[in-house]
Amino acid sequence: MKTLHLCVQQQNTTALRMAEILEEHPKDLTSHPEHQLAKKQTKGCGGVVSCEVGGDLLTAAKFICSLKILYIAPSFGGCESIVDQPAVMSYWDLSQLDRAKYGIMDNLVRFSFGVEDLKTGPASSYKPDTIKGGSTQAKQRSFAWEEIS
Repeated sequence: MKTLHLCVQQQNTTALRMAEILEEHPKDLTSHPEHQLAKKQTKGCGGVVSCEVGGDLLTAAKFICSLKILYIAPSFGGCESIVDQPAVMSYWDLSQLDRAKYGIMDNLVRFSFGVEDLKTGPASSYKPDTIKGGSTQAKQRSFAWEEIS
């Protein structure tokens, strides 16, 4: 608990770097129309960034395997950066149609950044061309808590 604030600060910094790379209006970026509201309500963008890569379930899996992240796991908030594909890791028991009702598309990829240094950690190797090139066109997802009926 003594270092929790340092961990969260580093996770926020790394996630913001990834959001800048994806740059399709994450609320923590000044280009987002709700940036001022988000700034009032939060102390950072959080350590989790999600995006949809161009293509299908298999394309997203190949994209994940091509990343320089050591851990592929359905968790977040730890010291190590991880990546997961919710359609096959967290929501595998739902049909494609049921997942879509919750906004969980087959090509959704979720990054949870750890406390690695920004210059040497996983986000250091991300370049817009790496993510946005070819069949891995990334589209930033914005998630909000809402009641699902």
